[in-house]
Amino acid sequence: MSQQLSTESQQFAYRLQMIMRAGGYPLSPTLVANQFNLLYWGEGITVHAARNWLNGISLPKPDKLRVLARWLQVKPQDLLFGPDPKPTPMGVEESAGYEELSLADEYMLERYRELTHDYQRMVRELVAALHLMVLHDKPAVHSNGPLGTGTPPATPPP
Repeated sequence: MSQQLSTESQQFAYRLQMIMRAGGYPLSPTLVANQFNLLYWGEGITVHAARNWLNGISLPKPDKLRVLARWLQVKPQDLLFGPDPKPTPMGVEESAGYEELSLADEYMLERYRELTHDYQRMVRELVAALHLMVLHDKPAVHSNGPLGTGTPPATPPP
């Protein structure tokens, strides 16, 4: 890299900008923050944090780097270190650790993406709370809902 891109965060910013341009995205901190916050299940980032990433002032933490890479459809290592000079052979690519989504999950995600930003945040907070309840072995719903899906019935049973 040139003298201007001497720090790791500056090199990261350069790669982030190049990947965004290649994807047809404007270099907008607001766009980065909004798209990131739609995918991230924790506390979202501010426009200021996104600006710091784009300007090479700071680096995202590893969990945030994975989400950013998923949004841009690249590997996290490509953002941090640049593309691998030797491409990975087909079929041997690293797994993201996610199962393929079912049709019902895809439908739910489509509906989720149509919600306003505030409603999306509420859904994320609800899922996070339910996840904590499961971790602490406190069942929130029973499998007596429609089709035994674990969804509570719309009205309580008589």
